[in-house]
Amino acid sequence: MLKKTERTKGMSCGSCTFNRLNPPKCDLTNNTPTINITIPFEEGLKLNLAIMDRLLEINKLDRRTTEGQRAAINLSVNLDAQVLSVVPGKLSKSSNT
Repeated sequence: MLKKTERTKGMSCGSCTFNRLNPPKCDLTNNTPTINITIPFEEGLKLNLAIMDRLLEINKLDRRTTEGQRAAINLSVNLDAQVLSVVPGKLSKSSNT
């Protein structure tokens, strides 16, 4: 079994399901400026723990290094399964931190 510090690249820190998407998936277009996602309380707690888990991982990194400065949170939204996942991410080299 993997320890927390041995998490493989791209492995999820946690996930939660959501109940409603507004506008509905069938109404989404390239011009949709905002998507509202409704998450029940218990699922919100799961999302909170997943985000905190990733933030704690980032906090362990040396922020003076490139790796530490580029470490980020990637929120992955699976519209078909109605799942939000927190995945380790990296900022692009050109982005400012």
